[in-house]
Amino acid sequence: MAFNRNKKAVPEPAAPGAVDQELQQAPVLTETTKWGFPEYFIISQTALPALLFLPGTQAFRMPIRVASFGISLLALFWWLNKRDRRHSFHPSAPYLLAAFGYLCLMIFHPSTNGVKAGIAQTLLYLAVFAPAFWAAGSIQTPGRLRRMLWILLFCNGINSMVGILQAYDPATYMPREFSKVVTGGMYGLGNLTYVGASGKAMVRPPGLFDTPGAVCGPGMFAAFFGLVLAMEERSWLKKAIAMGFSFAGISAIYLTLVRTNLLVLGGMILVFAILQQFQQSKAKSFVVIGLAIGLAVGGFTLATVFGGKAISDRLDSLGQKKASDVYMDSRGIMVQEAFYDLLPEYPLGAGLGRWGMMAFYFGNNDDPDAPTLWAEVQFPAWILDGGIVLLGLYCMALFVAMKEEFKISRTAPSYFTRLLSSAVLSGNAGIAALCFSFVPFCAQSGLQFWFLSGALHGVMEAERWLVIAMSKSKPAPAVETLPWKARRHK
Repeated sequence: MAFNRNKKAVPEPAAPGAVDQELQQAPVLTETTKWGFPEYFIISQTALPALLFLPGTQAFRMPIRVASFGISLLALFWWLNKRDRRHSFHPSAPYLLAAFGYLCLMIFHPSTNGVKAGIAQTLLYLAVFAPAFWAAGSIQTPGRLRRMLWILLFCNGINSMVGILQAYDPATYMPREFSKVVTGGMYGLGNLTYVGASGKAMVRPPGLFDTPGAVCGPGMFAAFFGLVLAMEERSWLKKAIAMGFSFAGISAIYLTLVRTNLLVLGGMILVFAILQQFQQSKAKSFVVIGLAIGLAVGGFTLATVFGGKAISDRLDSLGQKKASDVYMDSRGIMVQEAFYDLLPEYPLGAGLGRWGMMAFYFGNNDDPDAPTLWAEVQFPAWILDGGIVLLGLYCMALFVAMKEEFKISRTAPSYFTRLLSSAVLSGNAGIAALCFSFVPFCAQSGLQFWFLSGALHGVMEAERWLVIAMSKSKPAPAVETLPWKARRHK
């Protein structure tokens, strides 16, 4: 037996197969309940940024971007007020709370770029990992978690389809205004365009956003979750929809010329296939890889129709040098500088609000004591914000979260939950890999990571109690009784 923070016994998960057959027949596993806050939260993460796609919204860019993260904070405050105190925290909670506490101290760092920027940066971190706490209490059945993956697929798939339309007819589907953060830079849109098949310069598709190339992220998740859901759905219509979104996703990545996301997508699919091997689904793992290869070829073909030779030239560059050399020529040098230059210079952090949007929106960029610094990759961002302390705490939080997801994929009582945990772990591994090329845990992809991790934790905790309840009560209890009322059967 394990124990939660109140020293109450928590049952260990049963070995796979021990109660699997009986669990598969329990309606509670596939019950999804009515739509609630989690469903609308996922939709808001696409809908709110999509407002910037509309003409005249750049004047409201800051409140729109803040709203995407503010919703997560509001959910956290609601959870703190309404939560069941018997609920066990996410395994990464100690490291996340310690990181938050250290960031609060960093607000008073002498080089913090103003109190307002320091508070904003701290709240950004809190908003990103907040779903690790509140999502577990909101999602308690595998059926509802699967619904979340479908909503993610639809949101990212539609985003990807818009990106393809932007390459097909830029005059009609490109946003009328791009982010001033981009257009106001030294190069403007110059280094974010390429010559398409029509012979005209085209901006890298942003999808439902205002930053060129931004659709590469949604494209990656649409491609992955589309593949996974297409494999599991029995309905041919749902299979076709999932595969269609997956095809749109990988095509959109090609059109943005972002090679990193293609490589990360390949890694996500490989991780999922390996996990299927662990779960004795060897045939499924080979089918997933085969479908992925077919989609990659088909997506490349469609992308070259609109993007022309620039697409093939971009991919050819991966074969002209070693993969390590290609990476070092782009984002790798930033990671190297983070550990060799920034960490020795700022071992405990450089102060908050020194880089990124927090400096742009809330900082004093004319302060000689806190000049603006640059971070496009997660490791230098962590080092600047909190030095080795924040770097170590957040990396431990990610390691513990993915370790727990792997454990669930091996030991969950029901096959249904083991399968979903494989999808969550593979998707989250991709987000973690983006730390080497992006700042996912200061952006909405980090929100998705902690949302899925928290939701999976809630599902597994409820399923543990369901196993106990089913051993004492027949038939299985209704979804409304999980997980807390089921404890009476202990």
